[in-house]
Amino acid sequence: DLKRFPCIDLAYKALKEEGTTSSVLNVANEQSVYRFLKGEIGFMEIPEIIEKACEAHEWISHPSINNLVYLENWTMDFVSTFKSRYI
Repeated sequence: DLKRFPCIDLAYKALKEEGTTSSVLNVANEQSVYRFLKGEIGFMEIPEIIEKACEAHEWISHPSINNLVYLENWTMDFVSTFKSRYI
């Protein structure tokens, strides 16, 4: 049920896009869950943050290690600046 579990749909889309999207999705998920567990964001904001990070990042079809390290840091910064509407 992709409506009930939107992160699964985001993962399928990231796999279809290939390139850097799946890496950004992974880091955004880890950081969003971390922020949720710290009480900084609401649970239902996790898929929203992941989707926004995937849409906002600079997509690269065949990333180098340096590209991936840069995107990991970029994604961590992106997620850390997300302002919760609920908390």
